[in-house]
Amino acid sequence: MTTAHEAMDLAAGPPETPDQRPMHERITADLREEILSGTTPPGTVLRHADLTQRLGADDTTVHRALRNLQDEHLTAPHADGEMVVGHHRQTMRPAQGMSPVGPSEPFPWLVEVRRRGIDARFTLLEVEVLPEPPARIVEALQLADGQRAVLGHLLLTFDGKPAALIKVYFAYDIVDGTLITGRRLIRGGIPSLLSHLGYPALRCVDLVTAQTPTQEQNTILRLPETVPLLRTFRVAYSTGDRPVIVTDAVEAAHLFELQYEFSPASPR
Repeated sequence: MTTAHEAMDLAAGPPETPDQRPMHERITADLREEILSGTTPPGTVLRHADLTQRLGADDTTVHRALRNLQDEHLTAPHADGEMVVGHHRQTMRPAQGMSPVGPSEPFPWLVEVRRRGIDARFTLLEVEVLPEPPARIVEALQLADGQRAVLGHLLLTFDGKPAALIKVYFAYDIVDGTLITGRRLIRGGIPSLLSHLGYPALRCVDLVTAQTPTQEQNTILRLPETVPLLRTFRVAYSTGDRPVIVTDAVEAAHLFELQYEFSPASPR
C-alpha cells in the first residue's frame, strides 16, 4: 500500500539530472533553439557583452558557443565583429525527389534547391555489385537467396560543401546493363530511369532516425562537433508492391529539415 509520503514523491516525478555537458555546449544548444524556433529571427546581431550578461558566462565560453553556431551555418560574422543570425536549415520535401521527368529534363529536386540560390550537385563516388548484400537490404528488397544487388555511393554538396552521403541499392536484375551499372549519373534522377524501365515508384516508406556520425562520415561531411546526422532509410515500391530501390542517406542535421505532407488514414 502506497503511503501519503510515497504518493507525494511519485507526484513530484523523478529527480532532475543536471546537464553534464560543458557550458559552451549547453549555451550552443539554448541559442540554437532560440534561432530555430524563431525567437531570435534572422538579422539579429548576437553581441558578446549582452550574451555574457544574460547567460552568466565568461567571454571565452560565449565565443566558443557562437563559433559552434557559425560552424552550423546559423550565424555569420557581422561588420562590427559580432555575429548575426543567418539563414535556417534548408527545408527538403522528400516526395518531390521521387517524381519522374523526361529523359532530357533535370532532376526536379535539384531544380528546386537551385532556385533557392544553392548550387546543389551529386557526385557519383562508386558503383559496386554485391554478391552478398547486407541482411537489411535483402529484407527490404525481398531478394531471394543468392540474388545480387547493386550499390551506388553518392555525395551531395551545397555550394561545394559536403551535405549528405547517399547509398542507393537495387536488385541486380532490374538495373543490369543500364546507366546505373555503367557508373554514370542519370539526368532526371533515378526515379525517371526506373519509370522508363517499367518500375515507377508508386509508394515510399521512410524511416528517419538521428545518430552520431562514424569516423568516415564525420571526415567526409566535415561535421561540426555539435552536430548529429539525420538518417533516412527509404524503400520505394512499384507495381505489385514490389520493392525496387532502397535509399540509405545520412545528412548533416545542421543543413536539413524534412517536410512530410499527408492526410489522415481512413478508418478500416
